[in-house]
Amino acid sequence: MRLATLARSGFLGMVRGTICAPQLPTCNGKVFYFFVVTNNFVHAVAGAQRINGVGTEPHFPARLLLRGDARRFAFRSLRRPKRVPPVLMHGRQPRPPPYANVVELANAIPCRLQKSVWDSGAQNKMNDAAVEWIKLARAELNTIAVDDLSFKAPRFSWQSAAAKVASPWDATSTVSAVWRGLAKRAFESVAILSKWKVDESQRRTVTKHVAALANTIELVPKTTRNDLEPHFKQFAISFAAAVKRQSCTWLLSLCKLAKKKAEQLEADILSAKRALEAGHRGDSVRKYANQTSPHQSCI
Repeated sequence: MRLATLARSGFLGMVRGTICAPQLPTCNGKVFYFFVVTNNFVHAVAGAQRINGVGTEPHFPARLLLRGDARRFAFRSLRRPKRVPPVLMHGRQPRPPPYANVVELANAIPCRLQKSVWDSGAQNKMNDAAVEWIKLARAELNTIAVDDLSFKAPRFSWQSAAAKVASPWDATSTVSAVWRGLAKRAFESVAILSKWKVDESQRRTVTKHVAALANTIELVPKTTRNDLEPHFKQFAISFAAAVKRQSCTWLLSLCKLAKKKAEQLEADILSAKRALEAGHRGDSVRKYANQTSPHQSCI
């Protein structure tokens, strides 16, 4: 497909991507080999070039060049207030806050303004009235979302252009990542030893896994090493014995054990995070209820 055809198709707008193509032709005087890079990754692209001398004429492969210092780039991002989810709270709702102050600020705004003369005082009064109304409205919406939706003025902040490193597991930690690494080593060893014929390079890979397990304790924080050292040591002994006997069943049981350890740790961390968020939400709702209700809140 040609570059112009892809650009006119609207595909780049759908996937939010950018074309990175070499300047030299890649096939019969035209550019057919190029890259479509996501806009979140464009800052890391230094360019694209054609590779010559590979013996595939008239076809020439293309190479994408990436910057080695891409993580140092930053951009300004607008920090907007939180969205209000359509979820009603359970139980009695507090009384809405009084909007008398908003009415007073609105009445102080001149009814007619001369378009040819800039009146900064009238503009400031309009801004004050709008901000006061938004503050009270978002405070009232706290009872709907059961979340902290208090008004915060929009502002800009600098963020890294490189996105956060993706993780397939939620609420992962250093210790759970180590357990998942042990599970991967056991699974890879099973995949190698279960073959009918194993060559020397594959045996060296399994031997490296056995040797790496002896230093697993160095991968976790020092504060948890005393508690985890017996578990990792026993796991390494069992792993070495299973490899020596070439027992795939034993290795699979070790893989499942490491996975369960990691999942249990991640589940505990996730439940603790949810409890902490629920506590913050409950505190904000109680604070708002006590401020707006004439009776003592029993939420």
